[in-house]
Amino acid sequence: MRVTIFFARFGDMEGTKWANAQMLSTFESSPESAGCQVGKINIAVDNNFHIARELCSELNKAQGPIEVDIETGAKTQGGKITSLITGFKLANTAHAKAS
Repeated sequence: MRVTIFFARFGDMEGTKWANAQMLSTFESSPESAGCQVGKINIAVDNNFHIARELCSELNKAQGPIEVDIETGAKTQGGKITSLITGFKLANTAHAKAS
């Protein structure tokens, strides 16, 4: 799935590893509303935050939002199933960035 990511962050809070990114939806238009919506998605934390580190690196290189094709998986969080990024590649390159 191709998405625009404009922010990524990761860390360790009291022994709990976490990572997430913020992305924009595709542009929507109707007489009542128009624009992109912001959404947050978790990122897999394996391999010492490898995917989140790569996303942060690409954002730093671009100095702005990046378009990526993401691979997704699922995890249980708070008794609910949520999606998470398990890999990605830049939209304009052929090599994948994955854990």
